[in-house]
Amino acid sequence: IRGLYINSESSDHQALFCTIVHTATIKNLTVVADINADGYSAAIVASNYGKISGCTAQGTIATFNGSGGIAYRNDNTIEYCTNEASVPCYNQCETGGIVGLNYNTINCCVNKGTITNTGAYGIDVGGIAGGNYAIGSISNSYNLAAVTGSGYVGGVVGNLDNGSVTNCYNTA
Repeated sequence: IRGLYINSESSDHQALFCTIVHTATIKNLTVVADINADGYSAAIVASNYGKISGCTAQGTIATFNGSGGIAYRNDNTIEYCTNEASVPCYNQCETGGIVGLNYNTINCCVNKGTITNTGAYGIDVGGIAGGNYAIGSISNSYNLAAVTGSGYVGGVVGNLDNGSVTNCYNTA
């Protein structure tokens, strides 16, 4: 899908899909997006409770309060996905190449897009995930692009609050 254009600085949860439920699967989808939103946004889905597999995000996802290339929040499974989008955030943000917030499983994912936080207080900024919480598991994934900001900033995960990170690396 090319030409997903969203310019809504006063709205949040902007993406091709706002939310997908536990029984839903998004597979083998590439989205070229130009998103400018308040926050909690991504190219594919804002809040993932289902399964995302083999998807790619391209373009720009710019927000003031949190974003991710593939999804803003992950509560189920994201696998074999690639982010090539630039993901800038301009305020207090949970921002990551694949997701801003991870609460479940990310496996075999790659970030190739620059991740930046220019706000005074970047909360969690990472190449794969801004933050990893609860039972969040990130495995077999890597970051190839620059990650910059303030607060908790990491090549793979900005804030490893809980959960696990295995067999991941950062080359940027």
